[in-house]
Amino acid sequence: MRRIVQDAFLQWTTVDCGNGEKPSIVVDMFPDVNCTNVAEITGDAGYKSSGPNYNLWVFRDSDWPPEYVEDGALAITLTQFDPKTGEIYDSDVELNSQDFDFTTGLDFVDFDLPSVVQHESGHFLGLGHPEASVTYAVMLGGLGEHVVRRALQPDDVLGMCAAHPPGKLDPNCDPEPRHGFSTECEFDKGCCTVAPGRSASRRGSWVALVGVMLTAAARLRWKSKTGKAARGYV
Repeated sequence: MRRIVQDAFLQWTTVDCGNGEKPSIVVDMFPDVNCTNVAEITGDAGYKSSGPNYNLWVFRDSDWPPEYVEDGALAITLTQFDPKTGEIYDSDVELNSQDFDFTTGLDFVDFDLPSVVQHESGHFLGLGHPEASVTYAVMLGGLGEHVVRRALQPDDVLGMCAAHPPGKLDPNCDPEPRHGFSTECEFDKGCCTVAPGRSASRRGSWVALVGVMLTAAARLRWKSKTGKAARGYV
């Protein structure tokens, strides 16, 4: 799983924004953490303003949130960021292994885990779904069973370069999580990510943290073979 997540972020952070320039963002990986699910740890959302924090990727083998069962979500991403600076405070991803069988190889594909992770890592970094006119992209809001969609497409690249335009990284950006790091649930891991010159507005289903925390849930639903979005991403 760690390798799949690393590869997903590597794709996003090394896209060509023109003239060989890359997005102004770096993602640092911290050690694995002993946690079961985001809601159990924090009581609601991922960010804690008065305690250790963490950026988690968690498989939920049971107790998938009931509000997302009918919705058919493959995964949920919860993110909070500072709308004035664009700094991401926290982002957590939960994968619905209770209701779906994820696979990683190409010989047999059920629900392709690398495709799901590539999409959710886009939400993690601030991207939403493309316009309805876009017919093929990693960030499209639905993934069919037996479908592989791992490689970033032109619209994905445009979104990434708009969210994190090329520029000099803030030398004061410290990847150490807010309030410290631990390999247990009282822990915070991740990267301070700042898009120079960006406003609070971002594409996608992200909400701001100003004084109080607001949370957005980004969900990935699956598409049926008929093409109807029986379940899909947010």
